[in-house]
Amino acid sequence: MKTTALILASLVTICTNAQVHTEVHPTTPTNQSLDVVLGDTLHKSSAKVYNTLVGNAPAAPNNQDLPKFSIIGKDNKFYLSVGAQFKSTVNFDWGNPINSPSSFAPSAITEVSDGNGSNLDFTVQRSRLSFNFIGLPDTENQLGVYIAMIFNDGGNNYGVKINHAYAKYHGFTIGFTSTLFSDQTAIPFTIDAQSPNSTANFSNTVINFEHNFKNKIKFGVGIEKNINSITTNDFTNTVSQRLPDMPLYIQYRWHKNSHIRLSSILRNITYRNLVTNSNQNVFGWGAKLSGIIEFNNFTFYYMGTYGKGVASYIEDNLGQNIDLTPSINENGCLEASKSWGAYGALQYNFSKRLFSTVIYSHVRNSINNYNNGKISYGDQYKYGQYAVANIIWSPNKYIQTGLEYICGNRNNFDKSSHHNNRIMAMFSISL
Repeated sequence: MKTTALILASLVTICTNAQVHTEVHPTTPTNQSLDVVLGDTLHKSSAKVYNTLVGNAPAAPNNQDLPKFSIIGKDNKFYLSVGAQFKSTVNFDWGNPINSPSSFAPSAITEVSDGNGSNLDFTVQRSRLSFNFIGLPDTENQLGVYIAMIFNDGGNNYGVKINHAYAKYHGFTIGFTSTLFSDQTAIPFTIDAQSPNSTANFSNTVINFEHNFKNKIKFGVGIEKNINSITTNDFTNTVSQRLPDMPLYIQYRWHKNSHIRLSSILRNITYRNLVTNSNQNVFGWGAKLSGIIEFNNFTFYYMGTYGKGVASYIEDNLGQNIDLTPSINENGCLEASKSWGAYGALQYNFSKRLFSTVIYSHVRNSINNYNNGKISYGDQYKYGQYAVANIIWSPNKYIQTGLEYICGNRNNFDKSSHHNNRIMAMFSISL
């Protein structure tokens, strides 16, 4: 009884005193001043206000709607910042053009009909609005709320889509934001909204807890909405899920942004066995090693993921029906597929306003040669490659422009292969 009480007391103490070091992406400026509205006057704030707001925002590489001004409440009771980013891209595809003007996903490459081997497209779908609110800033009861939206309906049309909506308090993050299995700061900057195809760069509904020990060691654990995509057949069917996915990580940090992180995820996927007329469960797991190494003017990003039944946590596998596939041994059974993905990226910083990055990323799946699936074995996604070279220039804190070349290919289990190339140009204004 005493032992249980001590454990509970320790947990309460950790939660009460939870402090999470502000992690920002290496391409995100820090210690900036802000235009501050205080009453009916406008003046410059200290860097503390800027850093507090940035710490409440996602650490994603493409999050450029950083605070440029803020409203400060009486007696510094709150900070409020509204951010806007206009992002316009022009892209030209040749090979087998992808039907998305903002994202280059190798899994989406399919053979096009004769005469359609190239395509020119324009979009402002990735423009953003964000609302960043800090209550009781720089106190032990600091509360943060962040909401951001893009002008993409989730497909290729214009609309409004929430990509972040969460609250932070005492180390907890509750809402809709990047999965905890994703190491956002270890994702290199790309004009392409997809980013390297082996990342887990997507949002999910989460309840996460993170804690920092002396700004060096950090851990996180959470529960998230179960996301899955499976291949069924005449003997199986999909059902609603009963259990959340459970990610966790431990990270060691040194220097300014350099760190190494070990992550894992545990999950259960439920499906219907139509032979026995009962629900069945398959256990899935995944492990990831990721990080950043900064040296001189270089930044090296890396990430490697492996697991069974966690294909959907590799971005290029989302919606590809690979988490579970039909068993070759028994009708009515599904099996967890093996998947892995990895990338390496090297960024060179010519100056604070100009940098260039080269990236290579690879995704590969392993499934049994089943029969009678609703998606045939031969049509399943076996592996894909993704390579990028870009140069990004920010002439001032409001404008960013860049040029990027991307190439990729999709290879299926029937040995068919399709490739595509893309050149993207970007012009962005952030206010």
